[in-house]
Amino acid sequence: MAFRRLAGVITISESSKRDILARWPFLSDRLTVIPHGIADEFFSDTQAPLPPVLQQALGQSPYLLYLGGAQARKRFEWALELLARSGRSDLHLVGCGFGAGTEPLTRVPEALRGRVHFTPFLEDSELVTLYRG
Repeated sequence: MAFRRLAGVITISESSKRDILARWPFLSDRLTVIPHGIADEFFSDTQAPLPPVLQQALGQSPYLLYLGGAQARKRFEWALELLARSGRSDLHLVGCGFGAGTEPLTRVPEALRGRVHFTPFLEDSELVTLYRG
């Protein structure tokens, strides 16, 4: 059996770890649980209302969702470029994670300003709503 030579095994949950160990107990010292990067609440049907200012700005319009704040390494300008190149005048960009003291609107070209909206850090339930469009 090739898996006897494995240096390590990764599984996504404690439940799957128990299942694996029930069948192959000799893997106990080489089995590590690393959960998916998305919390369970993001798979919930429960949604929270968006902040009223964002509801009003978006209406039923389609949007691109940017998460990451104003740090240059997060590449907000790339999201702006995608919006500009889309060729869709009905498409908006929602920038999440822009905390107090940032001035992201100064980086938005004048032609896009009515379609770019910024939010501070949102609750996970609000992000679920944005992810679902």
